Amino acid sequence: MKKKPKIKVVKHGICPKCLECRNLTSHHIYPKRFFGHSQNILLICRDCHDEIEEIIPKHNILKKSEYKKLHKQWLMEQF
Repeated sequence: MKKKPKIKVVKHGICPKCLECRNLTSHHIYPKRFFGHSQNILLICRDCHDEIEEIIPKHNILKKSEYKKLHKQWLMEQF
């Protein structure tokens, strides 16, 4: 049986999106609801995690390359 990866929470890290020094949490680039657990994880703060979750389609599965593109574009957006 495959072990589930541990969810990482990093204290006092810098979020790559907002550049704030906050507690970081794991965000799966490929949604767990469609792909299960994966090693493709982005460490971001809770506020940014909530923001990207609003952008990701909830019911439609995208190609993995589209998820990568979506995350890259989101990370490059300015506030």
